[in-house]
Amino acid sequence: MSSLISLKPSNNKFEIYLNDINSGLLQIPEFQRDFVWELDNVLKLLNSIKKNYPIGSFLFWTPETEFRIAKQVGPYFIKESIFDTFEKRQRKYILDGYQRMSALFGVLSNPETIVNFTLDEKLYNSKFNIYYNLDSERFDVFDRNIELYCVPAYILLDFESFLTHSEKIQREYSPELSKSYTDRLKKLSLLLVGTKCP
Repeated sequence: MSSLISLKPSNNKFEIYLNDINSGLLQIPEFQRDFVWELDNVLKLLNSIKKNYPIGSFLFWTPETEFRIAKQVGPYFIKESIFDTFEKRQRKYILDGYQRMSALFGVLSNPETIVNFTLDEKLYNSKFNIYYNLDSERFDVFDRNIELYCVPAYILLDFESFLTHSEKIQREYSPELSKSYTDRLKKLSLLLVGTKCP
């Protein structure tokens, strides 16, 4: 007797999943519910990752029949010019873990360099514009009077931005303090880069 559903466990770094969303290889089926998480949920997820707590598994599906895809992932919308390409692409769908994956994609994608999506700035600023405070060592929301030791969460997975911000910290603070801040930044970045999602 043949099986209708085949389960294949994987344990990839979530950075790979975020890249797959950006390239259209991993998509949201249109029948998924809307993103309903509030800012507090997003902060709790990031702090769980920082503490190296498990954040649950994800379920992806590659059906024989393709479904319409959602245009929105977190605060980002697939560009109209590329939507048809995404629709025709062979893809996997996110079935379980959509809220978590959307939160991670929204917070950890650099809005200045993302290419296939446009940003809803109002939504981004209300739930996803999160910084990491290198002094207090906690995630927090954006503040216009933010200090240099508060870094946008997205630079943790963006190597070029990471280096640029590290250099600014070294110029701004004393050698001892700048070393403390850059060590904390490097530690958290390596943790995020290495985090795997079953």
